[in-house]
Amino acid sequence: MEHKYLFFDVDETLYSNKTGQIPPSAAKALKQAQANGHKIILNTGRPYAYIGNDFFSLDFDGYLCGNGTDLRYKGDILYHRELPEDIQSRIIDLCRSHSIRACLEGSRCSYYTDDDTSFHPYYASMIQVCRSSDGMVIEFNWNNVKSFDKLVCFSSPDTPQNMTAFIEDIHSLDFPFKCIKNGEDFYEVIPEDTSKGTAITFIAEYLNIPIDDCYAFGDAPNDLPMFEAAGHGIALGNAYDCVKDTAEYVTTDIDAHGIWNALEHYGFL
Repeated sequence: MEHKYLFFDVDETLYSNKTGQIPPSAAKALKQAQANGHKIILNTGRPYAYIGNDFFSLDFDGYLCGNGTDLRYKGDILYHRELPEDIQSRIIDLCRSHSIRACLEGSRCSYYTDDDTSFHPYYASMIQVCRSSDGMVIEFNWNNVKSFDKLVCFSSPDTPQNMTAFIEDIHSLDFPFKCIKNGEDFYEVIPEDTSKGTAITFIAEYLNIPIDDCYAFGDAPNDLPMFEAAGHGIALGNAYDCVKDTAEYVTTDIDAHGIWNALEHYGFL
């Protein structure tokens, strides 16, 4: 088989929140596929500073980070887009005025409002991942924010109206954003014209490869643009229903050898 380009989401696709690690069968499958000549590329909402040593140790060919805002291949930074300074300041002001906790995600550092893990389970899981890896650069305050590319934001489950007002104000800024809803109290906010899909399109054009040679693996709504851009979309068994409905193939759950089974199904192993 000619070599193909395999694009992987991270959380709940390659990284199990249940076990707090990359399933050993997934790590083995990635190495074997790469040894067989295929290119393995992370395509994640995580910023580069939030990837961690467990992924760097797998020696991916490329790292497409921040939902298309930071694209790296073979050690070269091909594209990086930070938010304008005035927009960054306005976002911080809006978070404070609406009592929104957030992680301001940049390529060099991720800035959390604080280290309170009690108010939201996903905020807590993000902090847990950061603390478990020496490779992540984080700060638990906004006293010295240098720059960021996107954000993940949370309101208290008891005050979802705060999030509604916050998102309305985000859309009123003089900068185009899209807000990906993961729950009434949990959103990801990224520039309108970037996504995991634009990341795949950019890499395919840069490497002059056909889209049909691109295979995307994911589980969550922010993976849908990746499925649309790639020639083949593969959903994990634990994926959202909307992702499964869009997928060409649905493999088993992440903790039931989902990645291994998918790569074996397509003949990459």
